[in-house]
Amino acid sequence: MNSSQQSKPPTTTTLGAGKAPSRPQTTPAQKQPPPQNKLFQLNKQIILTARKLETGPLENYVHMATLIHKLNLLLLEFDSIKQLRNILRIIYSKPLLNSLLDFSMNADQFAHFGIRLIELLTLEFHKEIAKSEVLQIIFGLLRTNDYETIVQCLSFVKVLLQTALAEQGVTQAITPGTPALIKVGDILNKKLLVLMMKTVLKQPEIEHVSILIDIVNLVLTDKDQRVLILDAILKEEDPATTLIDDEAGPYNYRRMLRNIEGQVEIRSIKALHKKLTRQLKEVEMWAKSKGK
Repeated sequence: MNSSQQSKPPTTTTLGAGKAPSRPQTTPAQKQPPPQNKLFQLNKQIILTARKLETGPLENYVHMATLIHKLNLLLLEFDSIKQLRNILRIIYSKPLLNSLLDFSMNADQFAHFGIRLIELLTLEFHKEIAKSEVLQIIFGLLRTNDYETIVQCLSFVKVLLQTALAEQGVTQAITPGTPALIKVGDILNKKLLVLMMKTVLKQPEIEHVSILIDIVNLVLTDKDQRVLILDAILKEEDPATTLIDDEAGPYNYRRMLRNIEGQVEIRSIKALHKKLTRQLKEVEMWAKSKGK
């Protein structure tokens, strides 16, 4: 038989007499791991990474930054806040917190990675974290000019306040009259509040302004701490500034809000502008009632 007469192997597109077209061969779909197995693997990665960080400074802070950033990303993969809280209870330890504090204090441009992870731990351990050295570290980091570091520091203070006030609200609902374990004044003293305001005044980025307004709103809920907002002096009278806002005297938070409120970038974001003007009215009403 000639080679030309040899039958060729059928292809997937060949039609047989009276038969339906043959289907192209496909590779079987890979099975997705069951959700429970995926959760187990995620928890395992997080626990192993956290245990490495517990040992303290590793080869160098760049290595630690890599592990902390990895842990931050892994913690964002949970489908529910309940799952996140569960793993936070497993990985938290005093050595881990101390390691993160040391990193945040010494890692320069990577410091915001450490503060971010401490912020996540705050969801379950705000009392322990509030009593640590973290607020002193925040005080130092706010003096940097790094955008991400400032955003993260402001965000941390906001979350710490929110968590403390939320627990206080739950406690009061269950047992009225019970004193709060952590008060606003235990977290935010006048020096830190003024430093945050001065930092945002110096760099009035949109995200900085937005978070600071949220922090001040939380402070205003505490009657004993409202006076901090009214008494905060951000800078002494500046003749050049006085010509701009037509108001003499020390530059306080109200004047800062008035000046920021007029910025085009702020007005272009309706939700932020609305939040700012609402707070400005509240602060002015409170100041008027106090004769300030």
